[in-house]
Amino acid sequence: MNRPAGRTDETLPPPVPVGEPTRLEVIMSLVIPGAGQFAQRRWIAASWQIAAAGILAIIVTLETFGSIFKLFNILLGADALDPDVELPRPSFKVIFTSLGLFLVLQVVSLIDAAIAYRRRLLEWKQARRKTEGTTAA
Repeated sequence: MNRPAGRTDETLPPPVPVGEPTRLEVIMSLVIPGAGQFAQRRWIAASWQIAAAGILAIIVTLETFGSIFKLFNILLGADALDPDVELPRPSFKVIFTSLGLFLVLQVVSLIDAAIAYRRRLLEWKQARRKTEGTTAA
């Protein structure tokens, strides 16, 4: 790397900071847990949060629509007129537990994305001050 004579790394101006962080990452985390972390390029946090949200969504979907599917099979089958056939019922305990865990995951994801946003914003402001200080001198 070509450097002017007499200049060391300490005397070179710091790199210009990349654009200011936006709140979009926090909003994305509010919509889908892990989406904000994905936008922040925090791959590990994003992957486990998206996987957990997906698993919970699958549990709720299977529990809800599985019972409806079984009910349609009974109504369309030969057992439709049999009064002794037990009708399938979704487990509301499983559904509400999964939805509660999803809500907790969403709050954790939102707080995590907001903390990371604040940290990046502070780093960006400090880098901008250093850049402005070296260009003014």
